Amino acid sequence: MRYISFYNVKGGTAKTHSAISFAIILAKKYNKRVLFVDIDPQSSATKSLGCYNENDEEGILSIADIMLSKDNIASKAIQHCKYGFDVIPSSFDLLGANIRVSSDLLRPQQLRLKKQLEPLENDYDFCIFDFSPYPTITAVNALCISDDVLVPIKLGKYGTDGLENVIESVFEVKEYNPKLVIKGCFATVYEKSKVNSNGLSELKEALAPFGLPVFNTYIRKTCKVVESEDSDPVVISAPSCTASKDYYALVEEYLQSIS
Repeated sequence: MRYISFYNVKGGTAKTHSAISFAIILAKKYNKRVLFVDIDPQSSATKSLGCYNENDEEGILSIADIMLSKDNIASKAIQHCKYGFDVIPSSFDLLGANIRVSSDLLRPQQLRLKKQLEPLENDYDFCIFDFSPYPTITAVNALCISDDVLVPIKLGKYGTDGLENVIESVFEVKEYNPKLVIKGCFATVYEKSKVNSNGLSELKEALAPFGLPVFNTYIRKTCKVVESEDSDPVVISAPSCTASKDYYALVEEYLQSIS
């Protein structure tokens, strides 16, 4: 199983929509076995995928339970979503779980998620993590098991804000996970304008000192993405629109980079 983290400490970059679109395309076009893990307490991805525990029913596990448990319970938390892949859901309980894990000095903190997911290694081809914009111990755990980091960037005046923090976080985690790499940044909500053109150049300049790439594919701006927020993800609700075509191209470019 190859682990992919969609990670940016800046909000509003279409991170969750990108992660979900990636998972759908891997499952539907490439017939890959995908596990999607939501590690954002806001649970936006979980809700979009229809896996949120709306009525707070007992016995339905989430990433919060996994982070706190001493037993291997990850397989018991898995739900299957209608888009053809499996999901480990999140919940607001993750807020408290992050605090409890961070203050627990008796058990190792950084590798809990790795120990939970390793028994599932042969069950899936890819695992996709959808991050919160805020740094948490669960985010550190996800980076400690990930192979690749993909960084969605919304270009503009403050588009690269937080990018150094992302890079710094990855390099710090390499102590626990030497295989971790930033596979590349990709622009979202892109439109042909001087602002976006300059922003793309600035992004490449910012990454050059670190030897980090920018994907050739960028996700073009379209109203279909906004409309999809109340329905299915854009690659399902509007498969022929520009953004959907771009997501397919991005997945293909990524797969070529790891082949």
